[in-house]
Amino acid sequence: MVKQENNLFILNNLYNVRDLGHIATKYGTKTRRYKYIRGTAKGTMTEAEKAFFYNLGVRIIVDLRYTKEIDKTPSPMRDYHDIEYYHVDMMGEFWQMREQGYQDMTDLYIDLLDDSQDKLLTIFRIFLKHKNEGIYFHCTAGKDRTGVVTMLLLDLVGVPHSTIVENYSESYSNNLARPGYTSIKSEWRRFILSEPEYMERTLDHLYTKYGGSRAYLSHIGLREDEINALAATIVE
Repeated sequence: MVKQENNLFILNNLYNVRDLGHIATKYGTKTRRYKYIRGTAKGTMTEAEKAFFYNLGVRIIVDLRYTKEIDKTPSPMRDYHDIEYYHVDMMGEFWQMREQGYQDMTDLYIDLLDDSQDKLLTIFRIFLKHKNEGIYFHCTAGKDRTGVVTMLLLDLVGVPHSTIVENYSESYSNNLARPGYTSIKSEWRRFILSEPEYMERTLDHLYTKYGGSRAYLSHIGLREDEINALAATIVE
């Protein structure tokens, strides 16, 4: 049986898998349990763990990684029963072109918001297509690409920024349990941290340039009725 500590699922070989449910918004509502589960692909699931998430209602996988990552480590539940799998390469080629110039992960997150709008639109249209199914969306560590999508979902329904930042910053501590995570070369450490200020600056950019998640989703191509429908899938 999979244990759950708050929103974190305790799995044998997979870390930083979390439910986005039961999070309070500033409007007095809470996010829906087991509708959106954020996660990782750095590891495998046992058959019992796959069955656990399937029984929670997970029927959709949205894999945000690029192809080389997928070839190296398949998505944990990709071929399980009737689960439907989507691949949306959220970073495309710009990560390889730009990562040497990044000071920290804030630069990547801003690039994702500004330069991956077509990919983000695709992701949210997938979410809209599957309003009633549980969705497991993930990248590799469940921190960066997954974190940006999570930020947009939570901000859309009025989750306070302090809570969004806290949700993001949990990724590093969760991943510390992963074998080998702390032995990553020092020059890459700025890319594995999930410092609160990374998400704080990303939220500042989201609001300064676009006016928040709702305005951003409109900017990238969602209609008002689609944005409202997406918000309705997030809250109870």
